[in-house]
Amino acid sequence: MVASGQEFIRSSFLTFGPSSLDFELLFDVFSDEFDVVAAARTDVGIRVFEAMAKAGYEFAYPTQTTFTAAPDGTMIMPFAESPKPKANAEKTAKRS
Repeated sequence: MVASGQEFIRSSFLTFGPSSLDFELLFDVFSDEFDVVAAARTDVGIRVFEAMAKAGYEFAYPTQTTFTAAPDGTMIMPFAESPKPKANAEKTAKRS
C-alpha cells in the first residue's frame, strides 16, 4: 500500500484485545515537522481502513455494559428514575 510517499517498514500482529485484534503498523515519514507526520499518520490510517473495507472487512462498534451495585448488593441504575404517574391525584381532582 502506498500513502503520501511514506515508506512502509512492517506490520505485525500484537495481541487479542477485549474487542479487537491489535496490529502494529510501522512506516517512515521523511519529515521533522509534526504537522506533516500527523497528516501522514491520518492518511495511512484512512488508506488502511479503505483497503480493508474494499476487501470486505467490516468493523463493529465496540460496546460494553457495566452494572453498579450498592454496598448491600442492590443494583444502581445508570440513569435517573422517571417520576411515577400521578393517576390517583388526577382521579381525585376530577371528582372534586
